[in-house]
Amino acid sequence: MMEQEEKNLLREETNDEIFAAAKECGLTERQLEFALLYLETYNPKMSYWRVYGGGKATASARAASALKTQSMQKFIKKAKEIMQINYDINPTKYIEFLLKAANADITDYLSFSEEEIEVRNKDGEIMLDLDTGEPIKKKISKIRLKNSDEVDGALISRVSQGREGIKIELIDKIKCWEKLKDYFGWELNKKSDTTSTNNIIEAINKSAKSVWDEKDIDKDLDETLKK
Repeated sequence: MMEQEEKNLLREETNDEIFAAAKECGLTERQLEFALLYLETYNPKMSYWRVYGGGKATASARAASALKTQSMQKFIKKAKEIMQINYDINPTKYIEFLLKAANADITDYLSFSEEEIEVRNKDGEIMLDLDTGEPIKKKISKIRLKNSDEVDGALISRVSQGREGIKIELIDKIKCWEKLKDYFGWELNKKSDTTSTNNIIEAINKSAKSVWDEKDIDKDLDETLKK
């Protein structure tokens, strides 16, 4: 695993290369800020609004126009190439992450149980059954969060604590499946059988054993889907 010093050095080298690319493409400071926000979130409207302000109603159209400029398209292409090389990012890892998130199980992060507890009055005293003299009991549902070292934090989108207790949210599984559907061009009414699914996953697993570019992955997966 990469040490923290190596990660920091890689981040600095990547930032230097990205700033050099922005200068080469003639981007202003605000254009660079917009481009980096867009690459981080892939939300052009919000990225534009956060950098330039103004009305949100017009941010979408202005963001689209900004992304269509030759200098911006050139920079975004260069920035993606830099990040792909420096961080060893490729479509296979993207698909593997989507698959992991789409199949995430909430029980990997918390456990459910039911237990009986003794009922107490407002003074904290145990209440007794008048007929039997035994403590009155009631069943309650109990949720226990697992320790942070037991779970995959990469799949958690949010953790918060309020009056009703701790709330944990995983990455949206439906959106992950939608992205997978769009990437592979699935026709759900035709490609939902087990054999087709197994063939797709087998193709993805094979891709992890070799270095493919995007065209190779698309070609092989398309051939798999047509079987």
